[in-house]
Amino acid sequence: MPAFGLIACHAMFAVKEPKYLGLMMAIGLFLIFNCGCHHRGSQSQPVYGANLPESETDFLAMGDALIELDRDRTPLERLDAVSGEWAIEATVQSWKHGPISRLEMISDNRWILGNRCLHCRLQYSIPGETIADLYIISWDPIRKDYGIEVYSSGWPLPSNGRGTWDEKSRSLNFTMKTTDPVSNEPLITRYSLSDITTQSHRWTQYRTGENGTLVPIVQMSARRVGAP
Repeated sequence: MPAFGLIACHAMFAVKEPKYLGLMMAIGLFLIFNCGCHHRGSQSQPVYGANLPESETDFLAMGDALIELDRDRTPLERLDAVSGEWAIEATVQSWKHGPISRLEMISDNRWILGNRCLHCRLQYSIPGETIADLYIISWDPIRKDYGIEVYSSGWPLPSNGRGTWDEKSRSLNFTMKTTDPVSNEPLITRYSLSDITTQSHRWTQYRTGENGTLVPIVQMSARRVGAP
């Protein structure tokens, strides 16, 4: 675990359990000493640990702030219906005006890290190869938006994005970014999770069409397998 995570956990624990404050402070000070040193090089260099706690008051304030940030789980609870096992029928158009391919996938979506991240594992077959994809969806309570990271055995470059919830359409919409391996230019698409029920949902990836409208290039319709 990164030291920042350890400091945060200890700060929250110290607030909840004051009798262990001495132990937590000792651990916290050790971590701050090891990762919070100021870098004194040129101004172009980062100042490491500049905003880490400098006193017991700062340390406990961090714990209070983290507990408060963690209080509202509504953004994550919106995704409860998407957890579980799913059978997916997908259509893919790999290039503009190209043929449409059809794929069958399976997806296993599980909450991890105390229900802070939805961990989605997809698997499907193409001629000569089985592809595995990993999606990790999270919520940032300070930025007030969602994060997504996507990794694939069929695509060596990481993809990631930020997303917001549209209450009117009940959909989660991400701006996804990866890199064109030929030109090294950014590839940006829209990725939407919609039509969410306990028994089904839909993922759609879009590009912008010639008249400015969104054109779907990947559509995935998921149907639950077994009980929620």
